[in-house]
Amino acid sequence: MNHLDTELQILKADTLEMWALVINQITKAQEAIMNFDTDLAHEVHVNEKRVDAFELKLNMDCENILALFNPVAIDLRFVLAV
Repeated sequence: MNHLDTELQILKADTLEMWALVINQITKAQEAIMNFDTDLAHEVHVNEKRVDAFELKLNMDCENILALFNPVAIDLRFVLAV
């Protein structure tokens, strides 16, 4: 496995981790709205900073992959989609 493949695997894992975090946030937000739970709503609000930081990390990782490895074809489309 070359360096590009390794970086793409890490990017895929990080994307899935962020996706799980976002789904968890949506579920908690829905529950907070349905039950008028202000504490849970506050928890969602606080964790949103974590989601934002994750997004910035993924953006930086994609920029690094584009700059360092010059992916093509399906790899390029994946990086651009992320």
